[in-house]
Amino acid sequence: MANRIEELRKKATELTETRSDLAKRKKINAADLSIVNELFDISLKDDDALRDISALAKSTDIEQREVENEVKENKDLINETGDEADGFISELQEKLHEFERMEKTTDLLNLDEQKREAEEKIESLEDVKSILGLDTPVRRGDSNISIETPEVHESKTEILDDFKSKYDMLYYNHPTMQIPRTLNHSEQPWWTDDDGSRYFNNPVETGATLNYRQGYAVGGFGGTCGLVSCANILTMAGVKISEADMVFYASTHRDKIRENLLCTINEGYGKNGGTTVEGRQQILAHFGLKSSIEKATVDNIANAVGAGKGVILAVDAGHFWNDREHIGGGHAVTVTSVRKHGDRIISFFVCDSGTLGKDMVREVPIKTVAKAIRGRRINVTEQIIR
Repeated sequence: MANRIEELRKKATELTETRSDLAKRKKINAADLSIVNELFDISLKDDDALRDISALAKSTDIEQREVENEVKENKDLINETGDEADGFISELQEKLHEFERMEKTTDLLNLDEQKREAEEKIESLEDVKSILGLDTPVRRGDSNISIETPEVHESKTEILDDFKSKYDMLYYNHPTMQIPRTLNHSEQPWWTDDDGSRYFNNPVETGATLNYRQGYAVGGFGGTCGLVSCANILTMAGVKISEADMVFYASTHRDKIRENLLCTINEGYGKNGGTTVEGRQQILAHFGLKSSIEKATVDNIANAVGAGKGVILAVDAGHFWNDREHIGGGHAVTVTSVRKHGDRIISFFVCDSGTLGKDMVREVPIKTVAKAIRGRRINVTEQIIR
């Protein structure tokens, strides 16, 4: 019996740990469902977003039902273990009564040691029941036993905040929630340098507000230059958005023409998150910025940037970085400014997330840009955003 009591203690500990885990999962799922209902109440107009929320609601409901089934199984096992402990207690108590009767009939027997062992076993079994949360004897077949779930020391607010952060794009950054800025004309000045050249905006101040280090927001997604550029354009248009939001949206939505996902997945860290110029156009549109796809020429870039529009360059990474190892590799950067001398274009300022923090703002000579964009296309917002 001693070995079985120890086994019951171990089993009771495992069952209560499982019960605690199930209680937390149940509470988190309830919070998830409340957020899903909030999302539906917002009455989003975007069909893709509604499909995402419906799918999320379905998966959360399935998870909740699975947890309920596991809770029932756990409760049944706890009751069975309590039954077994009660059976042993009854048996040991009967032995104690027998020892007392024997001592009354004779003075020759010394049963103190046997009584002590029986009492210790009863105490151990009561500990087992205490671990299980059973304070009263369990009757076999009793289905009305109330087992309180342990307190989960995680506030509802923390759970809700964690859930909202996972779906930040749907909850906060949907275009019906934040409208990108649209101006009649650019509000940015042209600055004059000592050499007489002029440059648009303040590229250093602008670069400091943008993401210039890709691949650290979502595990496994390192090739997110195009997604970061989309987020940067939206940021310049006054929309609070993150690289993680872009990855979530692009990895769960499809190109409306070719039915491919809007970004690459399952092809390794360096490629996951990769986009096309058409994909970036659809992503920007989803978040409220209409854009055109234009031939990549220095004149087209300069005219758009100088007018206060958002521009994403598709470039040959090797030519853009002057790095033979990356010749032929696709890359995307955000253009933040252009420098001119009179009507002559001298250079462009870019925010380049592909150099992992080195190029918050980088001035690139026109010859380098012209070589890197040859045969490629650019995304240009229809709206003036700054």
